[in-house]
Amino acid sequence: MDIYLARADATLAKATPTASAAVKEKAFVEAFKEVNKALAVEPKHFDANKTYGSLRSEIAAIVKGRLAGVTPLVEKRSYAEARAQLLVVKDLDAKLDGAFSADIVGVEYDLYFHWAEYLYAAKDYANASLRLDAALAAKRGAEAVALKKKIDDARSVAELGASFGAGLANVDRYIASGDLARAQRVLAGLSKGSLDAARKRQLNERRDAVRAALGEVYERGVRLYKEETFKEAIAAFETVMAVDPDYEEVASYLDKARAKQKLLDQF
Repeated sequence: MDIYLARADATLAKATPTASAAVKEKAFVEAFKEVNKALAVEPKHFDANKTYGSLRSEIAAIVKGRLAGVTPLVEKRSYAEARAQLLVVKDLDAKLDGAFSADIVGVEYDLYFHWAEYLYAAKDYANASLRLDAALAAKRGAEAVALKKKIDDARSVAELGASFGAGLANVDRYIASGDLARAQRVLAGLSKGSLDAARKRQLNERRDAVRAALGEVYERGVRLYKEETFKEAIAAFETVMAVDPDYEEVASYLDKARAKQKLLDQF
């Protein structure tokens, strides 16, 4: 108990009036962690609770300031920098039991929606779709839903190509790069409509190639899972799921990997 409070006091000593904002912020956050440890041991300790209240106010002010700084970055199209700022804010807010979660949702939605708009205009449909998914995860705004349809339509047209041959070339490129989910999606699009025997044979050859590559992705996912590299394992299992949800034990592995990663993210 006393050790945690002593560490908190030592850390707070760095937050002098002349210290930079970055030094003060780091000191407040580190001291807050130590005080929380002290309160876990003795929840009713007077000095610990007093320091906790003071630090909570300091961190709340930091959250407000950083959150206000995200919007100007979005307006300047400094999206990566805005995201980095937002991630810091979310981490700080977690220490305040989500006191600013409602404010964060609005800022997070705006960031990812405008980022998606920018990427859509640049015809980077894959990344635009990822950013828009993040926006929709924060809030299901009508404008984001409409943009999602535009992106999906444009992406489908680009992936299918101007002709059947161009679509097949895209499939071959996706398979070679390991983007099996996209290869599968294009194959599904090319399969629509009336096809002669030659085209059906070409599509079946690509389906076999995707299936053959799927085993390697699955095995990599299992290996990464056993190595406790859960984020990479999740990516591999999601690829397999997108092609064949019933493949081996992929659904079970994916659920377990997500659960384990969620636990890690809490620390």
